[in-house]
Amino acid sequence: MKRSVNTIFLAVSAFLTASCVVADPETVKRTSEGLASYSNSRLVPLFAIDPVAAVIAAVDTDTYLSRQGEIDDQEMASLFPYGVLHIDDRAIKINGVANVYPDGNGINTPGAKWEVDRFYDPYSIHADSDYLYYTGYEARGSRWVLECISEGHWNVDLLSVNVLASCDQVHVAYVKEESGIREYTVTSSGSLTEYDYTATCSTGDDGVTIKFISNIDAGFSKWTMVPTAGIFNVYFSKGSQKLDYCYLTFAENGFSCETGLD
Repeated sequence: MKRSVNTIFLAVSAFLTASCVVADPETVKRTSEGLASYSNSRLVPLFAIDPVAAVIAAVDTDTYLSRQGEIDDQEMASLFPYGVLHIDDRAIKINGVANVYPDGNGINTPGAKWEVDRFYDPYSIHADSDYLYYTGYEARGSRWVLECISEGHWNVDLLSVNVLASCDQVHVAYVKEESGIREYTVTSSGSLTEYDYTATCSTGDDGVTIKFISNIDAGFSKWTMVPTAGIFNVYFSKGSQKLDYCYLTFAENGFSCETGLD
């Protein structure tokens, strides 16, 4: 089968050009490039990157809350490039990124349950941050519930979202940190319905590796999140009619894609 290699980064233009690619062929010509673009720019962010982003927001907020008065300006700028705001005693706003709701326990305490609202504000001066990958002209957001299973391991539930999405099982695990680059793995499954078409998604058993790059010296902008290993499978359908599939395989230098049209 022919394989196409695409850039790993999530571009706004990719979603705008691919948002209807799963429609009937008579209406919109379906292409392997379009399916790959839609899967990578719309589905991977929601079902793979977003849960990790929620965990990172919670972990950094926990660091901030547990070490208030000790963190210097340089470390604060590293944790929160755009600053934080106390909404009230139970909520922290990470400007341009998320609202975080601690439960009084540390995020690495087994049994702790935190909630995180991820959002995209197109009017924010920070809307071009690489940490914000939502696409389209309207604001979209999602609320995640993070339950700590053990240190560095969380089950993550999608509590609400203003798109027709559902998650079945999501688990995020911390792997390591080196030179300002944090690594997590995420295993997930779920579905998203748009334009009467449903995309059913799942990672492989070993999950997808997400690198969170917060060190500008690494050659990336701060807050860049990049899938660098693992597989992400998508099956497209309309009602009971199966339309197509898209298998993404991530690597350090990009990803390969296999669809039913190859």
